[in-house]
Amino acid sequence: MKKKLTKYTEKKHAARVLALLSHKNPCGKCPASYQFNNLERPDENWDTTSNVCGTCMMFSGLSGYPCPCSSGKDENIKRAWLKLEETGMV
Repeated sequence: MKKKLTKYTEKKHAARVLALLSHKNPCGKCPASYQFNNLERPDENWDTTSNVCGTCMMFSGLSGYPCPCSSGKDENIKRAWLKLEETGMV
């Protein structure tokens, strides 16, 4: 029996970003992927109506690709902490 996939929301993304930031080297890893593995497709873990990459981009305040970490490690980590504070997660 297949596991029912849940919707990937900004709230879930924020919680996963917070967990990811506790890692020694958070950049280059995808918060939506299983165990933050950047080698797998993140959308395979969530409900098909979820816009996983879009949720991440909106959270990061970016538009278009590539992923947020490519905009600079320090800048993206700073942006993530500010957004987590803004959303009341920290």
